[in-house]
Amino acid sequence: PFGLRWVICDDRGTKWRIRTPKILAGWHMMTLVSEAEGTRFHIDDEWSHTIKNAWILNSFFVLGNEASPQNDPGKKPFGLIADFRIYARCLNPQEIAWMASVTGEMIEKGDRRFPDWPARELCHPAVIDALVRGLAVPDSCVSCLRALGSLATFLPMRSYIYGVCGNQVMGLLDSPLPMVQRLACRAMANMR
Repeated sequence: PFGLRWVICDDRGTKWRIRTPKILAGWHMMTLVSEAEGTRFHIDDEWSHTIKNAWILNSFFVLGNEASPQNDPGKKPFGLIADFRIYARCLNPQEIAWMASVTGEMIEKGDRRFPDWPARELCHPAVIDALVRGLAVPDSCVSCLRALGSLATFLPMRSYIYGVCGNQVMGLLDSPLPMVQRLACRAMANMR
């Protein structure tokens, strides 16, 4: 019954080895939630395991392969990643189960149960145009860059955002202000 082995490294560098049930070929949703009790690992909405008193920082650098030098890093792929997200809050098991059952039609209709639905609602050309105007105002430039960088994570609006402000944001990469440089870099990365 158990077919896959996973290694999750926590904030102290401890490697937690987890065996999960065998999964069928095809699309699967894998979720890590690091919360007060520890870290929950979910596969679809059918299996989960909690590692008590272990937390994952959001500064991780490897996903999908064993990372230790002695285990031939990068040589154990498990598939392709179609979508990757980090949410600003912990998802509960009911939200994870719902997200694992989402259909393309639900996405197209703009279902409000997605954790990122506020960003989806703000992805309107009029909102984006207002944010672009704010880039020219020193007092609002940082806030507008932050918002545009977040909105650019919504795939259907990336080309529009780049079209109306890509050159302007590229110019801000040369700003004398480090915060503006960092946020311009983030916005450009999200517009790719």
